[in-house]
Amino acid sequence: MIIVVLAFLVLMALGVPIVLALGSPVALYILISGDVPIVVIAHRFYSGLNNFTLLAIPFFVLAGLLMEAGGLSRRIVDFASSLVGWIQGGLLMVAVVASTALAAMSGSGSADAAAVSAVLQPELRRRHYEIDFAAALIAASATLAQIIPPSLMLVIIAIQNNLSVGALFLGGVLPGLIACVLLMVVAFLHARTRPELAASLETFSLRRVAASFVRAIPAMGLGVVILGGIIGGFMTPTEAAGVAVVYATAIG
Repeated sequence: MIIVVLAFLVLMALGVPIVLALGSPVALYILISGDVPIVVIAHRFYSGLNNFTLLAIPFFVLAGLLMEAGGLSRRIVDFASSLVGWIQGGLLMVAVVASTALAAMSGSGSADAAAVSAVLQPELRRRHYEIDFAAALIAASATLAQIIPPSLMLVIIAIQNNLSVGALFLGGVLPGLIACVLLMVVAFLHARTRPELAASLETFSLRRVAASFVRAIPAMGLGVVILGGIIGGFMTPTEAAGVAVVYATAIG
């Protein structure tokens, strides 16, 4: 067992993907010990993946990538900017709100972080925001995708523990929104320590909010389709993920 742990640590230090770093030492130990027939390894691999619900994971990731490629993420960011961009440190709050909205559509934190940072980075630099803090805040906001449905992590937890995916999704809404508000408070307090950020405030415009909301309706409809379908019992998570891919392709 010590050899297995050491092998795992060495592989992690060498930058080997964690899947291989975890599986290779264990498989090698089983082969050397001879206590377990080698066919059991293949059987366990297959039985672990032989789950229809697991197909939801690549489909949700693909839906997030299609949203980014089709410009849907930009519409969400523009809508978030019209809502909170006028507050001191508004761009930081825009990052939090946009990440929360995107989390409710793709379930992939990495895709959300990539989309938000790509859209906001030029403007953050132009307005002389502290890039290190902004990057940390965007990364923290992207983790909301692990809580807010359709979270890939909640799908995995439901599969492994034989729980209802819809119930877990419903339970993740409130904690995700609370975390969003707390991150916005952090952004506001940080901006208060940087008075120079106040010079770049936007003016609030109800007309702009309405216009950006109309443009963002197709993008936000994706979240309604996914959550409404799963929580309402109309679709399984895998079916909802497949519909999300088709929807993102059609409107992207």
